[in-house]
Amino acid sequence: MSAKSLVQFEHNFERHIEALEKTPWGTLQITILEQLIREITANFSGIEQFSYFTEIAPYLIHVFMTSEFQLGYTDPAIISRFLNHIRKEQFLWQVPGPEDRKTIIRTGIRSIARGYFRLQEFDKLSRFLTEQQVVDSEISKSAPGVNREKYWGALRDHLPEFLFNALWREQAPPDYYSDTIMGLFAIRWQEYRVGAIGKISLEDLSLTNEKAQDQIRIATHLVNDNDIIGVQARDVCNYLRSRMAIPGKHRLTLRYSIDQPVSLLTGNSVGLALSLLGEIGLRNFRGNLSWETQVNERVMFTGAVDSAGNVSEIEDQDIPEKIESAFFGPADSVVLPEEHAPTARNTVAELRQRYPNREIEILPVDRISRLHDNPVVIRSTKRSIGERARRFFNAHIVLISFLIVLAFSVGSIVLYEEVIKESPPARVETLKNSLAVKNNFGLILWESEPFGARENAGRARELARIVDLDGDGVKEVLLCYDESTIQGFRSSIVCYTKHGEILWQRNIYFPVRYQQKTITSLTRVDDLRLTDFNGDGTAEIVSIIRTPADFPTRVMVLNSKGKPVTDYWHSGRLNTTIVSGDVYPNNDTNELVLWGSNAEYKTGVVLALDPFRTRGTSHQNQQYFIPRDIQPGNEIFYLRFPETPFLSKFTSDLTALASPWDGKSFLVRLVNEISRKYFDDALAGGIYYKIGQHFRIDSVSISRRFYDLREQALPAYPEIQNTIDLIDEYRRVQYFDGESWVTDPTINRIYLNSLTSSE
Repeated sequence: MSAKSLVQFEHNFERHIEALEKTPWGTLQITILEQLIREITANFSGIEQFSYFTEIAPYLIHVFMTSEFQLGYTDPAIISRFLNHIRKEQFLWQVPGPEDRKTIIRTGIRSIARGYFRLQEFDKLSRFLTEQQVVDSEISKSAPGVNREKYWGALRDHLPEFLFNALWREQAPPDYYSDTIMGLFAIRWQEYRVGAIGKISLEDLSLTNEKAQDQIRIATHLVNDNDIIGVQARDVCNYLRSRMAIPGKHRLTLRYSIDQPVSLLTGNSVGLALSLLGEIGLRNFRGNLSWETQVNERVMFTGAVDSAGNVSEIEDQDIPEKIESAFFGPADSVVLPEEHAPTARNTVAELRQRYPNREIEILPVDRISRLHDNPVVIRSTKRSIGERARRFFNAHIVLISFLIVLAFSVGSIVLYEEVIKESPPARVETLKNSLAVKNNFGLILWESEPFGARENAGRARELARIVDLDGDGVKEVLLCYDESTIQGFRSSIVCYTKHGEILWQRNIYFPVRYQQKTITSLTRVDDLRLTDFNGDGTAEIVSIIRTPADFPTRVMVLNSKGKPVTDYWHSGRLNTTIVSGDVYPNNDTNELVLWGSNAEYKTGVVLALDPFRTRGTSHQNQQYFIPRDIQPGNEIFYLRFPETPFLSKFTSDLTALASPWDGKSFLVRLVNEISRKYFDDALAGGIYYKIGQHFRIDSVSISRRFYDLREQALPAYPEIQNTIDLIDEYRRVQYFDGESWVTDPTINRIYLNSLTSSE
């Protein structure tokens, strides 16, 4: 490749990486990664190719770890190539632990198998399963679509349970829902355009006796005349008012949710789904005890409507991407305006050249009312006696509740009101795409704002904390919101009362500029710990905020009122195990001790921060690693370990906590990422450091497996003759004194100055 071509490739490569960092949609990330892999493979080989693959590896692994929903609705051949690259290029060493690595492999196998199964490509599925060694060879003998029952029986006998269950759900008959419709969206980002499937749910509807403008709300987003879809929203309301003969004295309010970011709503193609879902909701709402109207979950919808219920055209250029997402997704049929039927059918024909067994029906429509005549799309079922009784109860809940209240004794009322209802929060559970805060009796005290997809709510649940922050005997609830998963919050740590009222909210979003590059994706809390550093009876909140790349890591400490008392930036990756110990006895607080690696030096580090005084950023030499407009940091201690012989362009040294502070010392293990290659993905083969007060090195020892790693990874190196000399070599650690690196345990001068100024 010529120098000019290489410069152009690098420019395009950086632009694609920036798009990967900014886009929240897994389908778009998959498309960008596929393009990157094609370009790298076409232009490079050997070490250059490996170098570029290593750079995109974190994004590729991130997709497998967080986007199984999108993976399952993508061409399985693409996902298969992704999985092969991860294994071939040994990208798995970048994954923290064996369980996460197992998750990546299981996710890939499940997504690829489901894709081929859905496409009825049983011969390709058989070859894939055999190659992955997750199925007996007997599968391939009965696979190639000749006898599906025999094939399914072979799967049942030989597949692992997690994979068999995933395929079993794929072949099950479709469900029908009265409050959910599957919509097709087009996502645009720079030159990319991809399709996405979004579940649209009718959360609530009401008819109130008041003269006011009808209202549509999508999640926390109120749709009004100033929105791009404001006209479409008015047409939806006008159609429903006319179709259902709603009196003028009643106000119609509809609340929907979409499991995709609301910013998708850049056009009017959601109008058809909103109208049909609202109409079905109103039909079921109006006291029809005998029958219920429902929609097939495997029918996808896209299209606009007018106030008369006519289905009108949308942007034809978006139809191919929408049809492709339905083709690889669970769709049996696609409903769209009749003007787009030729484009849709041509797209299906092109896709079937690769997967001829896939069947998907295009259903053009000119009026919403015609959908009610198609049993494939909509069906009405007779409710059971139990369901009718439940709905009757709901319709007359006021009267029945009054009779129940009269039947209960005063003692029962007191028990509920004073004991059960007022019981403090005890646990946080995932509820659809939000979190439910419950007490010890299992009563939901309140629900959080929605988190987008259910898996995002599940991750937020792991970070949720119920704790008495201020020592008043009353517990508060801490939740972390991610900018990419919620509307209305912007990367916040929020403290609630036991009743769900917000006590305080701390925004953690802060773009950081490194030379010409601005990192805007630093919006995710990876860990949240609480401890009382100074013994005043109130808890400090330690949050570790990281980017998908190696740097930066932001350490923010908040007091019990949500006020930041420490805001420290580290150009490297700090791990989330936190040690609180009196390693520097000359101040009035315990210290916050963190461990990890430095992205510039690629060496392992351990540092101690003052949780009430530390500010700024870690010491770096290269401008690339120095954030602009942030002052040098005043860590108490910053200790840098010697380089291991395994350090290279593609690996970094890092530290791992071996034992916590015991009042006198703690134990740290210095390792290199390459050890995962030789020791079954484990961080083994390290040098152990015992660190005491004032961050002095009390002792250094070499693990037995260090020698094994050195022999296997560096066979050309001479054998170690004297362990004592080796220990002396690794004892030469360095401390940053505020101006330069020194070899004696030294306090950062900037920290000492901050102590003096505060006095």
